[in-house]
Amino acid sequence: MTKSFVNEWLEVIRPLFLTDAIIELKGEEYDGSVVDTNRIEPFEGGDVIFEIRWKLENNQNRPNKRSRSIRIIIEEEAIDDCVDFKIAGLKLKEIIKIKLSTFNPDDGPPTEEWKISTDDLT
Repeated sequence: MTKSFVNEWLEVIRPLFLTDAIIELKGEEYDGSVVDTNRIEPFEGGDVIFEIRWKLENNQNRPNKRSRSIRIIIEEEAIDDCVDFKIAGLKLKEIIKIKLSTFNPDDGPPTEEWKISTDDLT
């Protein structure tokens, strides 16, 4: 299986988040540059997981307070069943866009998980 689809998906979803948002891919930080997929290991079996957070900048007493994390889990089966990674990436973007519209980065549990299944990407 090709690993390049993850870079494509990161580029598609990146504009949905603040410029200084930190995106981690299975522990590897994504700073807006292309991920070195040779160093990342979740694609030979297993889910692809993006963890995203950013500085809130809404509290003068806590200027470095971070948002709640969003953990996007793209299930292994969804990846295995994917026929067109470009179209799946666009569907992923729409799902995230909808979920972000109701996400409160400042209130709730520390991490919110969004699972992405085969039905979501096909």
